[in-house]
Amino acid sequence: MFIFKKNYIYKLLTLFIIFLFFLILSNNINAASSDAVAVRVMSNNKHYSPLKWYKNKKFVGAPQSLTVDGYQAIRDGRTVYVNASNILGNSIYTNIYLLSYSQKPDKNTIDIYGRILANWQFNVNLMDAANIGKCIISTKHCNEDKDCSKEQTCSEEKFCQYIKEISCYNDNECATGFFCSSAKAKATRDTKRLSDIEDINSMMKVVKYPDLRAGSYLQGKSVSAWPSWNDALSKQLKNNLPKDPINKLVNNNISCDQTPKYDKITCWDNYQKLFINGPSNTLTTPIQLNTGSLAYTYYYIPAVGNTPANYNLCAKIEGSYGNLGNNICVDRTN
Repeated sequence: MFIFKKNYIYKLLTLFIIFLFFLILSNNINAASSDAVAVRVMSNNKHYSPLKWYKNKKFVGAPQSLTVDGYQAIRDGRTVYVNASNILGNSIYTNIYLLSYSQKPDKNTIDIYGRILANWQFNVNLMDAANIGKCIISTKHCNEDKDCSKEQTCSEEKFCQYIKEISCYNDNECATGFFCSSAKAKATRDTKRLSDIEDINSMMKVVKYPDLRAGSYLQGKSVSAWPSWNDALSKQLKNNLPKDPINKLVNNNISCDQTPKYDKITCWDNYQKLFINGPSNTLTTPIQLNTGSLAYTYYYIPAVGNTPANYNLCAKIEGSYGNLGNNICVDRTN
């Protein structure tokens, strides 16, 4: 089933051109062959991950995880399912793209299919000079320049940065520990954040909301950059939890680095059980991350009187989308 909206037609036309290109290259294909490679585009308004979308459709198989142009995807037999975004104006939309080939295919058809998959590009409307980015988002912690590579320097926020900036459109164009600041790279990461929050929310529906009475820096709270995300929250949910694609905490208070009792990365004082500048330790307030921090946050809201327990689950969004705020949050009631 095709959904013929302007952005979809543009994508399908691009894929058709790529497909014709590979057909021309493959001189050994029999002209009478009935093999086919097909593309379908399905709306994904709930921002499901490919695996959740697959299971929601009651499909039965053994899908394997992979990435296509940086986006989450799964492959089951002859079909690949990709959860990718479209950016129209200042809004973001997600779709599931299905790429499959016919049964009992010719060897050359499989080869064409593999090359289409390897060269499939999304968000081509963002790959121009106006939207090019830099490999400037760093997760490489440092205290001084010598902690970084020779072509890098240690920033005031204590992250390594390149002295000479490197241009990019995708994260895979950056070195390990660095991420691209382009609009396309942000959209790719934001798409994962949308699906991750939905996946975690689904886990919450199965298991009682974790109260995190112990095992975390702050009672009832966790951040995907903290050990408690895996050690406490995941265990209570009986599931491995996804983490933010970048998953970093930024210290905006330089005095943290000058005060020995605070952790240099998180600014956490384990003795006083508080932050010098960062998430509040008040039980009744949500977690507010410092500017520049990118991580998922969980906040348990205990039951009070006749009001049942709640939880608040959020991710920070990098792109500026009119149909989303700066955060995407789920706030549910039992």
